[in-house]
Amino acid sequence: MGKCYKFAYMALFSYLQVLKTEEKQVVMTVEEQLAAALAEMENLRMAIAEKDCLIQDLQNKLLYDILRRQILSSEYIQIDESVMPVIDNEKHKARKGYEWCVRDAVSGDVIFYYDRGSRGHHVAREILSRYRGNAQCDGYEAYDQFEKMLGITVYGCWAHVRRKFVDSLKENERLAMEGILYKKTVQGGERCGR
Repeated sequence: MGKCYKFAYMALFSYLQVLKTEEKQVVMTVEEQLAAALAEMENLRMAIAEKDCLIQDLQNKLLYDILRRQILSSEYIQIDESVMPVIDNEKHKARKGYEWCVRDAVSGDVIFYYDRGSRGHHVAREILSRYRGNAQCDGYEAYDQFEKMLGITVYGCWAHVRRKFVDSLKENERLAMEGILYKKTVQGGERCGR
């Protein structure tokens, strides 16, 4: 190969090396830009998901508040508190908690109310403070505070009345049985009267 060809070959080789290096930098820059764009898209997706969750929470709260107002405007509701396991994140175990159930006895609609698992009297006040009508409950002492309140009438429940008589069978079997039979007679009369 002559000197001219060697020189041309060396020049071409050098040019290709420079071009290859520059293209590699261009390729790296495009890859970096693509990675940055993808990261930005992921950040936007996360922000949109967070906003969607906030919107969903607001919609759920609005629907719950509407249903709660509707149920508590009924002339006849049933209310009861039920035991449920509540996870204690600090102790890493379940503890006994309560949720409250309020049912519109006319329409059958139901809401659940939860206040840190409490069964305290303040929870009954929070739920029923503005209620006016007839409230059927289990006789738990938290409802006693409403017996003298104008506009609300508190009723017991036959299942809980019967349970009291059954619980007292050991103490006085004759009187307890008399109560159970009386309850059965009255409840039977109610069924026939419907």
